[in-house]
Amino acid sequence: MVVLKQEEYDFIFDRLQTPKDVDLLHKRLGLPKELLFNILGKKIVRDTTKRFYLVKRKSKLLYNDWKKGATILQIAETLKFPPALLATFLMEERRFSKMKIREALRNPEMLNDSRMAKEIKEAIDNDVAYSPRSSETQSKNGKMAESGIAKWLIANKITYLTEEDNKAIGHHRRTPDFLLEVPATLHGKTINWVESKASFGDPKEVERDFKRQISDYVKFFGPGALVYWYGYVDGVNVDKVLILSQDFFL
Repeated sequence: MVVLKQEEYDFIFDRLQTPKDVDLLHKRLGLPKELLFNILGKKIVRDTTKRFYLVKRKSKLLYNDWKKGATILQIAETLKFPPALLATFLMEERRFSKMKIREALRNPEMLNDSRMAKEIKEAIDNDVAYSPRSSETQSKNGKMAESGIAKWLIANKITYLTEEDNKAIGHHRRTPDFLLEVPATLHGKTINWVESKASFGDPKEVERDFKRQISDYVKFFGPGALVYWYGYVDGVNVDKVLILSQDFFL
């Protein structure tokens, strides 16, 4: 189980700047690459959220830089901005439709412009947070995490309803990944639900998840368990919520 002290997490978070840093920290600290990529992606998304509109407002100027010969990746590296996301800004400047942009990000070869096709592919290959590949990886990891929890619950004869089950019976309120039919006891605590997150639980992530989602689960269903598949920062605490990692379910 990866449980990091706050100072350990801060050290890792500060030093993760590019995918190359993942290899360096993996060798230095022996931490799983999947965990390090998850933290790097989280860092990129948080920074991008703050700077999104500042960069987007410069789209015309950036497009002119591109027309003068700077590559998408070069511009992105100068701005320290996700290259796949920058590519969408430039395609918007060329009046690509939203559908064509989505298609180009999934299959750059479909573009008639060989230069842009080549550079979009390069951008996608170097983007760990906003490329279709990163989204697919996140979705795949999420399903894998839920599958691991489901197997554990079944093995321990703990019956549950999934979100799909609840929708099928007309339960319109958003529900956790696993709503237990009968309360269970984990680590001496009674839980009524289990929610899975294919991510690492640092304090900001836990606070964000609680405000957006988990607080409603506690309000409507009582105490439960929140699983951060890659681990969490030691000491993160949420009232009436048990924080776990994947090791509990293996």
